[in-house]
Amino acid sequence: MKALPISAQIAAHNLADELIAISTHLAGAGKFGAATAHRLSGIAHAKVQEIDDAAPLDEESMEALKGVAVLTRMANESSQIGMNLLQANKDSIKEMNQKMKPPPKRVVVEVVDASAPDA
Repeated sequence: MKALPISAQIAAHNLADELIAISTHLAGAGKFGAATAHRLSGIAHAKVQEIDDAAPLDEESMEALKGVAVLTRMANESSQIGMNLLQANKDSIKEMNQKMKPPPKRVVVEVVDASAPDA
């Protein structure tokens, strides 16, 4: 980077700052989206209790089912940014975990005939 002219160094630094800001904001959006998905899923779970097991297709149960469907769809949509970020970083995380895993050790077991007396 030092080989670049000063104006190019400044432009590269500004670009790096912008990319860091984008990354930070998207991570925050993913966090909030995950929290929203969690809350909406909880509300949908509570709404399921309004469905009559004996008559799941009556008018009241159908209204509850529609609410559950909308809440679930919204929860799934809210989780997309976070899910995409996790998916995008899946290989990096896998690689980091591999580096932390100790290499396997060889274990040698000696089998001795127990029926033979010790000499």
